Amino acid sequence: MENNSHDSHFKGRRNLLAIIGAMVAAAFFGESAKGAQKPPAKKVVKKPVTKAPAKKSPPKPVAKSTPSAAPSPSASRAPTSAPTSAPTSSTSASPSPVSPSTTPSALQTPEDAREVIYEGKALKLKDFVVGSTLNAKYAIDRGFQQIIITRVNAFEINAFIPVCPHLGGDVSIDGNILYCSRHGAKFNRSSGTAISGPTSAPLQQQVIQVIDGVLYRIPSEND
Repeated sequence: MENNSHDSHFKGRRNLLAIIGAMVAAAFFGESAKGAQKPPAKKVVKKPVTKAPAKKSPPKPVAKSTPSAAPSPSASRAPTSAPTSAPTSSTSASPSPVSPSTTPSALQTPEDAREVIYEGKALKLKDFVVGSTLNAKYAIDRGFQQIIITRVNAFEINAFIPVCPHLGGDVSIDGNILYCSRHGAKFNRSSGTAISGPTSAPLQQQVIQVIDGVLYRIPSEND
């Protein structure tokens, strides 16, 4: 009887332990199953942040220093001014009037220049009244050449050969005009241009120049 009670007691304890073990195992495997059913946690992948490239400022241009040219020996010397010669007045070839106000000392008498003679002596500017017309002459190789000369104003003197361009008649002073007695041609005493008559050609003009206050007849290309 004692053995049976002892075995039953031992068997009861063993059953209890088996039950406890089964419960523990059930609990353990249940938790394992729940853990297996849970989906795996997603891994958060951090995307790399791309930074915009910093703008580089263009390099500043470096000013190149140009080597200064060595001063030439001639540049260091002070410039010397060349002596300037006083301008000489050239005689015009055309029979244009010459201003009596030209400085006499600045002119030289040309080799072929001839003094204008009036009443037996050289005609001087101071004795030639403005607006007057005179019968004068100048020396040539054989004798004298007659001219009619007019001082138009303080700056203009005109002279003419007193021969009519029509047929070579003699021209003389007639009041305020120049007159040809052969065919009645009339000319302006200041300019020598034809006013009326059988010709329209002017009288042949002479070049006059004032040198040292004296009137000279100057040769021209029309001679």
